[in-house]
Amino acid sequence: MPSVKPELARAPFINERLAFFASSTLLRLDKAEDAPGGADAQVETFLKCRYGIEAITYLQASVSVAADAAGRDLLVISSTPGSGAMRNKFPNVAVPTINWEEAIMDRLAGEYGMSSSAITKSTTTTQIALATHPITAGLPATLDLFGTFPVNVETLSTSALFPDLTSVGTAVDGTRSAGGGAAGSSVAGNPMIFIANTGDALDPRAMVIGNVAPAPRVQFPMTDNTFSSLSSDGRELFGRSTDWLLGLLPTVGGVTLTDISFDGFDLEITGEGFTPGTQYVLRRTTDGETFTDVGVPFTPAGSGFTASDESPPAGTALYQFWTP
Repeated sequence: MPSVKPELARAPFINERLAFFASSTLLRLDKAEDAPGGADAQVETFLKCRYGIEAITYLQASVSVAADAAGRDLLVISSTPGSGAMRNKFPNVAVPTINWEEAIMDRLAGEYGMSSSAITKSTTTTQIALATHPITAGLPATLDLFGTFPVNVETLSTSALFPDLTSVGTAVDGTRSAGGGAAGSSVAGNPMIFIANTGDALDPRAMVIGNVAPAPRVQFPMTDNTFSSLSSDGRELFGRSTDWLLGLLPTVGGVTLTDISFDGFDLEITGEGFTPGTQYVLRRTTDGETFTDVGVPFTPAGSGFTASDESPPAGTALYQFWTP
């Protein structure tokens, strides 16, 4: 069966460059000589599988500086370093960022200014209710965060998302185990995944230049080891968050891939958000650069349409719906 990524690629698709700031024992400018921290090794593998081995540059968090972000398409900030290794460095860079270091998400100077209270931790939250957003398209409305027999189940949320920022998912259950809030208080309804679009207002106490986000941000609700226990849907939620930051979701006309199936012969790809009466064509690439048309152009009568590839290639392919 061919391997197909269930999202749209940009045209032309470029090999994204990422900078992944994680444990100082794992990421160095030369080579990693020590064991990775937390679940960083699993995150590393996940990102390499999703974007390519050569796409990622690894840097030691404690010696990183804002200038390291230059020329990058995405910053991926782990919680394994101490928060002091990341504070006052990257909130002002105009590079999309995903972060799960809770101590730099909120409102103190040098932080991201996306929460007006300290971030709350929970070890009893098991589900997240997803809002409508390109990041969540095709995922269960109520998503089980963890797989079978999870070991590392610490999650994050905020009781005070800064006004007008976007909550992509809220806690369904669970109580506070540490961080902001009263001991044992419920976290149900708290934003867990929250985002800022470019230009969104931020808490002025964080002292981000202009008090606005210079680029998109995603704060993801996990800590050092949580990734190792995430369900397949939980990991896809993480992956779709990075896809969104890279501009891969959605693209043409707001079209989002919602389903992919393969019966051993034909690959069927379903999209939602087409403009009725507009001509589209399904295209694919196997090298991330050169796209070829699949079949003939089509004109959907409604917002949904299923296209087929009768000769899908072996290996990995990227597909997109395109307006000729």
